[in-house]
Amino acid sequence: APAAAAPAPAGTVTFLAGDATRTAGGKSEKLAVGKAVYQGDVLETQKRTRLEVKLADASVVRLGPTSRAEVQAATFGKSVEDRNVSAKLLVGKVWANVAKAVGGEQRFEVKTENAVAGVRGTTFRVDAATDKSVVVKVYSGTVAVASGPLPRPEHQGTGPGGKPERKQIAGPQQVSRE
Repeated sequence: APAAAAPAPAGTVTFLAGDATRTAGGKSEKLAVGKAVYQGDVLETQKRTRLEVKLADASVVRLGPTSRAEVQAATFGKSVEDRNVSAKLLVGKVWANVAKAVGGEQRFEVKTENAVAGVRGTTFRVDAATDKSVVVKVYSGTVAVASGPLPRPEHQGTGPGGKPERKQIAGPQQVSRE
């Protein structure tokens, strides 16, 4: 019987200053530049450590000192438009430069205990403190922040070219005092 195909890596460590570990399935190993990171991994940095991971879609994610994050989802399609990236920041700081995408099914989210930040073509940072407070800083682009799952716009009717259908509404009318 053929061996099961190994899962594709979510990304690769491109920079490491200090000590960081990758935990998967109860096993922990030290990270080094060039090591692969997979969906389901928990990444942890020590004091005075900075870690950078370049994802398969060319997005870059950095963890600051004393940070811990879980790569919950990391699936990539044939193009940058087909991605689903979700990370849970348990504590610490994460900075991300998300590769721009146009159309397609895409999702890039950073979750914390109290908030979810979802992005598209953005550079942003999320800080999660041990007291469960969260700070989101946006350097460029747009970030949606919610206390639960991020709302996704749904287009009901579509017209020609896949664009939302336009509907004519009545113009302004005179209103009586009654």
